[in-house]
Amino acid sequence: MRQILSIFLVVICVQGIWMHFINKESIKETAKGLFEKSFSGGVEVDAINLPLSYTFLAQEVLCEVFYTRRKGKLESIKLIVTPAESLPILSAFGIGYTLRYDPSGLEVVEKRISREKIR
Repeated sequence: MRQILSIFLVVICVQGIWMHFINKESIKETAKGLFEKSFSGGVEVDAINLPLSYTFLAQEVLCEVFYTRRKGKLESIKLIVTPAESLPILSAFGIGYTLRYDPSGLEVVEKRISREKIR
């Protein structure tokens, strides 16, 4: 019985790690589309810091997305990611999520954009 439980836990862990990388890529693509609409194009998403608690515990998390715009300067913004699945173990098998801007991070980006328009 212990061996079956061990095999089950290993499968869940491997599946969860694999799903975490799929989630990161999916969120990067969604964020890129969101940024292109918000910043009128020319945005490339470089990296994303997505906590493991999103995939394994099905928690709403604050993730930081690093991107570059036309000028090539690396910038970041915080997004709130909410998983569609609410059960921790089952969340390792799904990729549904809701993505929205963190209100505090959005204010910083708006200030940055307004400074660039003045120049």
